[in-house]
Amino acid sequence: VTLSDTGNMSASALNTLNGKVPGTLTVTNAVTLTGTASAIATAASADGTGSLALASNFGATVDAAAVNATDLTTIYGQTSATIDATGATAINGTASAVATVINHGQVNHDANFHVTLSEAAATGVQLTDIDAATNQIVDGDLVTTISGTTTQVAAAAELDRLGTTTLKANFGATVTGTATATELAQIYARTSATINATAVTAINGSAADVHTAIDHAQVNHDTNFTVTISGTSAAAADLKAIDLVTSGVITATGVETLTGTLSDVEAVIDVDTNTSATGQQIDIDTDFNVTLSDTGNMSASALNTLN
Repeated sequence: VTLSDTGNMSASALNTLNGKVPGTLTVTNAVTLTGTASAIATAASADGTGSLALASNFGATVDAAAVNATDLTTIYGQTSATIDATGATAINGTASAVATVINHGQVNHDANFHVTLSEAAATGVQLTDIDAATNQIVDGDLVTTISGTTTQVAAAAELDRLGTTTLKANFGATVTGTATATELAQIYARTSATINATAVTAINGSAADVHTAIDHAQVNHDTNFTVTISGTSAAAADLKAIDLVTSGVITATGVETLTGTLSDVEAVIDVDTNTSATGQQIDIDTDFNVTLSDTGNMSASALNTLN
């Protein structure tokens, strides 16, 4: 059968007719298929298998209803034209599928569609992309694990805190690259699960924040990450604690003042065997000050040695 229609064509009616034609049903002109995303996707799939022959630039206008992201993917896979999905009230599916669809140049959607993400892993970028595309709350309560750089996963966790995307209370997290202690804290504040940070190469921040992050029960890190300490003051006890858990270099050259007990400060200085050379386990500046917090008795000899 060869159809000569122009303009709009019901995808449902086309599918029904196609089911009755034993051979190939050909639509000569670049019609615009209308109806549910599912019905249009069925026609597009038939075009892909050859039982239906559509123009390579057929149009598509989706009804006002919830759509599956995979249906939109199927449609634009068979046409070069733009899909009018502005009527879609919701775009649902995995975070990967939804993020791909809303970012695709052939999908024209509005900015107030709902999203319900299905049970699957997601990346931090996918979640932030989806959140940014709609002014409705994104339901991510079924997302199992969020992966990406610490910055990307922390950004997704922040959306959960703000309430624009909802995440389950025990979502998993796998982070890579360089991390800040603050970002790790943002993540574990939103989940009860363990954060897999074993691929993180550096954990940076204030000495207190880094100490807190690496000691947190929900942060699983390796033992060779590097650390760059921010701020002009650091507690020697924090630097000691950090040094105990990593073989990587701790760069604290921006620290102008070490604080703590005489023994803690001595321990930090002893680890940096040469303050004028970089690459020590704890690399501190060459003109730092020290503020001691000891009470009671203090060895004059030890004080003089430290001085």
